Amino acid sequence: MPLATVEEERGERASILSSDRYLFAFFLRVGLPQALGWEGCFNTTGLRPTVMEAGIGGQGNQPNPPLWNNNPVYQPPPPGLEAGDQRPNLGLGAQPVRPNNAVLNRDQVNDLIQQQLVPHMRRPNRPTYRRPYPDWIDTAYALPRGYKVPDFAKFSGETNQSTVEHIGRFTVQCGEAGANDFLKMRLFANSLSDTAFEWYINLPANSIQTWQQMEEAFHSQFYRIAPEVSITDLSGMYQIAGEKVEDFIARFKRARHRCPLVLPEPEFVKLAQNGLEFELRKKFVGMDFRDLFELATAAAR
Repeated sequence: MPLATVEEERGERASILSSDRYLFAFFLRVGLPQALGWEGCFNTTGLRPTVMEAGIGGQGNQPNPPLWNNNPVYQPPPPGLEAGDQRPNLGLGAQPVRPNNAVLNRDQVNDLIQQQLVPHMRRPNRPTYRRPYPDWIDTAYALPRGYKVPDFAKFSGETNQSTVEHIGRFTVQCGEAGANDFLKMRLFANSLSDTAFEWYINLPANSIQTWQQMEEAFHSQFYRIAPEVSITDLSGMYQIAGEKVEDFIARFKRARHRCPLVLPEPEFVKLAQNGLEFELRKKFVGMDFRDLFELATAAAR
C-alpha cells in the first residue's frame, strides 16, 4: 500500500479516536464491554488500534507496542455456557459473542449508543400545566374588548375565609364578565393564591366543564362552617385600645351576622354601644340609635 494512503488512513483513524474518546471512557466506566463480551474491543484510550495504526506488521513508528495479543490464549467459556453460546442477558439486550480481536468502527459505536444507552439515559417527561377546563373555552369566549382584568380579592385557603363570600365577591368584581359563566371560568384562577392556587393548578385537565362544577369543586375543597356566635359572645365584645370606633363596629357587624338569634335592631345597637370605650359610652348615655350605622356616624363626630 502506498505510504500516503497509509498516512491518510492513520490520520482518519486518529481523528475518530480523538472525537469519540469520551464515549469510550464512558463505556469502560459503566462496564459495558464486560457486560456485552466485547472486552477485547476496548482499552483505556478507546477502540483497539488497527494494523494501520500500529504500523505495517506491527513494526511502525508507534512509541508503545500494539495493545492486543497476536497469539491469544484460549479461554474456556464460563460454567453453564458452551462455546458459541450467547452470554447472559444483563438487561442490555441479547448480544452475540465477538472475538477478542474484533474492532468497532464508528457506525457500530453510534448504533450501540442508540440501541443500548440512549433509551436508559433519557430523562422522564417534565410535567406541563394544563387548564382544568377545555381549551376551546379560551378560543370561543374572548374577554370583552377593552376589558381590564380586575385586581381580585385573593382566597388563599389558609384562613377562615368563607368560600361563599369569596364567590360572591369574585362575581361582583368580574363586572360585565360576571354575567358569562365561561368568562368566570377563565378568570377564576386570578382570585386564588397560596394553597388554593396550588389546588387549582393540580386539577386534572378537562375535569371542569362548567362554572357550576368549578364552584362545587371549590366549595368541596375549602368550605368551612363558620362557628355560630351567641348573644353572650356579642355582649362580651369590647373596643380594643387604639382600635378605631369604625373598625370596632365593623367587627361587631361581622360577628352579628353569625348569630342565629333574631332580635330587633336596637337591641344589637345597645350591645355594640356597651362595648365602646368609656369616654364614648359616657357621651351616649341616654341616647338611642335606630341602627349600627347611626351609632357609627355619631361616634365618628
